[in-house]
Amino acid sequence: VLTLATSPSPSETTGMVRVPARQLQQFTSLFADLLLERNAINLRFKQSENYVRRLRERLTQLERSNVQLRNGTIALLWRGLFLPPRQLRPQWQSGR
Repeated sequence: VLTLATSPSPSETTGMVRVPARQLQQFTSLFADLLLERNAINLRFKQSENYVRRLRERLTQLERSNVQLRNGTIALLWRGLFLPPRQLRPQWQSGR
């Protein structure tokens, strides 16, 4: 229970309260727990940001690889279309 201080003059007691030591200790402990939780949440948030950044980097690399693979496949298909028919047949069918 919080009570206003009654000892000094009214001008000196403005804004002052008396708090039992047990309650003050409990308040301090709860505040310390709150700070620890806040720090843990901040750490998890930073870890999440790093995870998202790495995921974006990997997706970008995957997209680049996909484009290279697609371009290589298209190039191979174009080469196949313009090779003479004899070169398209496998070696075992060419009569050798």
